[in-house]
Amino acid sequence: MKVKALLAVACLIGAAAPAVATGGYSCATAGAAPLRLAIVTAHGVAPVVAQVRLTERGRTLSSAAPGARLLIAQSWIDSRELKLDLTDTGLQRYEARLRARITGRLTAVGTITRNGVTRPIRCTIEQ
Repeated sequence: MKVKALLAVACLIGAAAPAVATGGYSCATAGAAPLRLAIVTAHGVAPVVAQVRLTERGRTLSSAAPGARLLIAQSWIDSRELKLDLTDTGLQRYEARLRARITGRLTAVGTITRNGVTRPIRCTIEQ
């Protein structure tokens, strides 16, 4: 009887836990040396950027621990746009600034600024 009661309690606790779905964006610039962003988002009450990986010319910077080299300074996601400011972990300089408009159900287009250069970028929304 105790086993059944414990199983019932475990099921109730699991059912009461909040559901957090993940998704994200896969972004890239055009050209011979594309800059790529992999953005992981979590969706709860509001979407939030959980993790970012920036790859350029074979070098990757990430906000994921251990050894994080990027900091998500600010982000904004809604049904119309995606904004993301990435800095070094010491908050001394911007590593990248993304500004994109959601243009369709699965796409966003905009610009990314890195090292003083602004380039067009296209993102695919991954659900």
